[in-house]
Amino acid sequence: MTTPLVSNKQLEPGQSDQKYYFFDDFLGSSYDDTFWYPDMSVGTTTAIVAGATNGQIRFRSDTDDSIYFNWGYYQTIPKRNWEITICLSRPNTANYIELGVKSESDGFIAFGCWTTDALTTYTNDGTSESQGTSNYADGVFRLYKIVVGSTDVKFYIDGVLINTHTTHIPDEMFEPYVFSVSYDDAVDIFIDYVEVVATRE
Repeated sequence: MTTPLVSNKQLEPGQSDQKYYFFDDFLGSSYDDTFWYPDMSVGTTTAIVAGATNGQIRFRSDTDDSIYFNWGYYQTIPKRNWEITICLSRPNTANYIELGVKSESDGFIAFGCWTTDALTTYTNDGTSESQGTSNYADGVFRLYKIVVGSTDVKFYIDGVLINTHTTHIPDEMFEPYVFSVSYDDAVDIFIDYVEVVATRE
């Protein structure tokens, strides 16, 4: 089920007043192509996982294929004061993967890594700030969360703050994306859901 942009979300205890922007848990027989725009190599497939609890989408790429799954630019996230959570399972056979948001001039805020190396967090507005994290390539669903405030970006994995960036934050509108390239092995990547929340200004 896809919840459209700018709808209401019930607040958790202790949360400030917020506006819920987007939620997709990939129920039904196909992804919602009014929001998502896939760009995939020949030999790469995408499918809703039949019978998966609460919905999942699977991306399968053969050797030397790529997956790029994102919103169209006609729908974007504000420049500041928002958060995105992507519940994703990343196998250790993935040769490269990025997940996060990108801006209209190709800046980005993301988690990224090569093969089974530790994840790195990035903010990039033409110049990049990067910080290392731990290795989470284990085929387990994890919550990758990015919180963009007025002056910094915080990166969380499974609710634990991993890194905070204060430089090279793009000052533009954003859209979510997941990108993967398989150089040596076939890759399966699963997404359980994507959620975007923007704080009221």
